Amino acid sequence: MAPIVEILNRSHNKEKFACGSEELNRYLKLQAKQDMEKFISVAYVAYDYEMNDIMGYYTLSASSVDLGKLPEDIIKKLPKYPIIPTTLLGRLAISENYQKQGLGEYLLMDAIRKVHTCGVGNFALVVDAKNDNAKKFYEKYDFQPFIDNPLKLFLTMKKIRKLFQDLAK
Repeated sequence: MAPIVEILNRSHNKEKFACGSEELNRYLKLQAKQDMEKFISVAYVAYDYEMNDIMGYYTLSASSVDLGKLPEDIIKKLPKYPIIPTTLLGRLAISENYQKQGLGEYLLMDAIRKVHTCGVGNFALVVDAKNDNAKKFYEKYDFQPFIDNPLKLFLTMKKIRKLFQDLAK
């Protein structure tokens, strides 16, 4: 059965979440609700109601990128605006109890689906990979690096749209 993914709320038990990264644990427990209340980002959780457990979470927020940070072959196809709109997948974390079960992929696809259907102008979904292993995870899904930072990657809306068209066939 697929996990339930919903916006973080007061009923979710944040306190026992542990993903192996103190920074990501602390963000969920102490900062995520504040960021939501200030309209900075939205945190989505995969929740196991039977176990009263957050299985994993991710955050989405509006963002932008400098056109000059993109590869030249992509710049050629875009309007010459200095800054272009994007969506930032700011955090993606899976509880240690649920790692290595495909939940990271499930949450990434959920985030991509939300970006695809949001109805707002948006060039790409952007991620900041924490390390080379995270970078490899995103590259499996066709994310490509920015020219100035190999751990900052993006997936264009054109590729996202094609993914959903292929799934619909």
